[in-house]
Amino acid sequence: MSTLLYQKYYKQISKKLHLSADDDYKKAIATLNLLQSNAQDLRNPQAPEFLNSKLDKLRSFLLLCDVEVQKLDEKLSVIHVSGTKGKGSTCAYCESILQNYGMKTGFFSSPHLVSVRERIRVDGQPISRKQFARCFWDVHQKLGGVQKEKNTAKEMPPYFMFLTIMALKIFLEEQVDVAILEVGIGGEYDYTNILSKTAVVGFSSIGLDHVQILGNTVELIAFQKAGIMKPNCIAVASSDQPRAALKVLEKRAIEKECDFFVAPVFNQYSFPDNDVRLGIKGPAQKHNASLAVQLVNAWMNRHQLQKYKGPTFQLTRKMVEGLAKCRWPGRTQVLNYSHDLTYYLDGAHTSESMHNCVVWYRNAVPVLSTSGKKVLVFNMTNSRDPKSMMELLFPLKFDYVIFCPNRINSLNDDLFQDNTNLRTSRDQEYEKIVNYQKEWIKLNEQFDEQRVKLFHDVTSVHEFLEHLSNNEKLDVLITGSLHLVGAFLTLLDPDLKFSCYS
Repeated sequence: MSTLLYQKYYKQISKKLHLSADDDYKKAIATLNLLQSNAQDLRNPQAPEFLNSKLDKLRSFLLLCDVEVQKLDEKLSVIHVSGTKGKGSTCAYCESILQNYGMKTGFFSSPHLVSVRERIRVDGQPISRKQFARCFWDVHQKLGGVQKEKNTAKEMPPYFMFLTIMALKIFLEEQVDVAILEVGIGGEYDYTNILSKTAVVGFSSIGLDHVQILGNTVELIAFQKAGIMKPNCIAVASSDQPRAALKVLEKRAIEKECDFFVAPVFNQYSFPDNDVRLGIKGPAQKHNASLAVQLVNAWMNRHQLQKYKGPTFQLTRKMVEGLAKCRWPGRTQVLNYSHDLTYYLDGAHTSESMHNCVVWYRNAVPVLSTSGKKVLVFNMTNSRDPKSMMELLFPLKFDYVIFCPNRINSLNDDLFQDNTNLRTSRDQEYEKIVNYQKEWIKLNEQFDEQRVKLFHDVTSVHEFLEHLSNNEKLDVLITGSLHLVGAFLTLLDPDLKFSCYS
């Protein structure tokens, strides 16, 4: 969004709200949403001079906010995690284990499901509305904001960069013992890679995703992901790492002069008790849990909190308890809405993660009675191939398939909502799901438009499913996009009381 348009819409927002504490937060969300339109994706990983300039901008913005990168390196102890699937779960496990050891944790992740505050967590909790608004307006003012007396506006950082600045400032202010940073996209040129002395980095499973940005082979993507390695750091890869990606990580570790190894398979550890539960369900979680255990072990060793153990060892009770306590909503989550309507939510959005989602759903759904029905609710982002994902879902033999946008309500685009998306219009969204319907019917001629339905928003889908569940039991899988899962959780569990952060 141009500076002039930003100024125009900012003024419209200011007129709509008085500055009560709650309105101050709503105004912050609306102003942040305006930054979506001027966000620039990493379109060409082969142009480092362009991409480096993005990190240079972040450095200059941080300096305007009284934060020097050198200060970040000195004051923040960081565990940095990249990957294609499982990096969020790995970070969540790290956070839970370290909290169980009594550490004060900071956690920066993306995307959010219900509230943007979920992206910045301190001690396992999203920051408060008051703290978010205070920090937002502090950064906004320091970066120029809209100058009323001059009637002008300076350039603002794009959405993700702005939130990165906020997270780093809050972690410094809160004096966290450890900051856990989940990479947004890639690694080398991601905004979270602004630090230069990260001691511990991890890589969850790497596969094909964001190919227009990172490259169209696993090797090219792995090269970008490996960019978070730093000299003398400890780098750990998950045990389900594809061989092609592993070779690249090994080579870059040599170039970056850092220690690199692969986390053991989870059952190679020994445990204080026979019963070891993971707080996040699903077939891939043992790989993520093992990676998290190694990252925590390496971090604690670096800070002389325990002697190095590895690569396999007996997990401490605190580690086992931390793994069990971990919650990560929207991923392999079951939400029992009513006796006859159960939602299964998983934000799988790559072929690898969708395969794991299918295995989880098949195991999680109980044996259905003759009157029970299975329903798929699906959407994806524009850059991904829907056909390959649909082919993975066919074996589940759904009775109904529903396509809808990641929109809670289709009546308006409310700037003051955390999940507002200004990058695409309602018409564009509907055109996309019409194509999904055609693709599904083309791939499976047993379906027709009576069984493959289109809706404009998740509110309409939920109302339809509620009505349908009056006559038959429904097990509903919602997948393909974390944003779609987030829209449903905003409707069904707006405070995430049944999901997490309790």
